[in-house]
Amino acid sequence: MKQVMYITTLEELVLASQPQGARVRAVTTTPEDIQILSSMSHQFFVEVGLRFQTLPLSYYQKAAEEERAHFVVDENQTPVCLVMTRGVTDECVRISAVFTPSEHRKHGYASYLVGHITHMWLTQRGKKSVYLFADVNYPASNSVYQSLGFKFATYFQVMLPQE
Repeated sequence: MKQVMYITTLEELVLASQPQGARVRAVTTTPEDIQILSSMSHQFFVEVGLRFQTLPLSYYQKAAEEERAHFVVDENQTPVCLVMTRGVTDECVRISAVFTPSEHRKHGYASYLVGHITHMWLTQRGKKSVYLFADVNYPASNSVYQSLGFKFATYFQVMLPQE
């Protein structure tokens, strides 16, 4: 099975405002969050067709320790959106996963969190560039990235193993 992905790069960040009427905030995960981080990541993998993908809890532990995983939490401190980063170098970082469970979509959580952490990596962590991979089969999420200032750079195909 082939999966076609876009590589997008940030040209100029346009910050998304906090979702209207929602009392939410962006948080960086901690090692105490690895179970929910693993669960939301699994939901993401299933949704994008990577049902075979299973990562050990140590992967999420390391992501939390390195402050590479972020949530939007609601007023009850329940995570309603996840963004993970990878490929951190001296100059750049890649946004590797953006996931909002279906019951929490259409509230602007992903826009808010992608913008928030992109701004954080550029201003507080000194990165010069942020890029992300986006699946061509999800035009709604791709338009979110474009509205934040990410522009198409190129595309590539990934060969996925059969289940």
